[in-house]
Amino acid sequence: MKGFLLDKEDHAPLCREYTNAFYTENVEELEGATIDDFDSARAVNLDDDRTTNFGVVKQGVILLQEDEPENGAGENIVVLDSSKTQVQSSGT
Repeated sequence: MKGFLLDKEDHAPLCREYTNAFYTENVEELEGATIDDFDSARAVNLDDDRTTNFGVVKQGVILLQEDEPENGAGENIVVLDSSKTQVQSSGT
């Protein structure tokens, strides 16, 4: 949906065009999607519910998996096995 405001007398635009993409078929399909609708290699479930609270990363993004710590302490430790792995800063 697109629209903009017009002057009452000469119908000149009063603002930039407003675009709302929330009511498209793509958005409706996305709102009804579950994690099972996406490639499992790119989908990350954030809780135990497979219908909500998940994310999908762009193709080419490498997801790091947390391995079980050897000491079993439950710490969030990520081990990079390859010295060739490059970590790039997002600039933030």
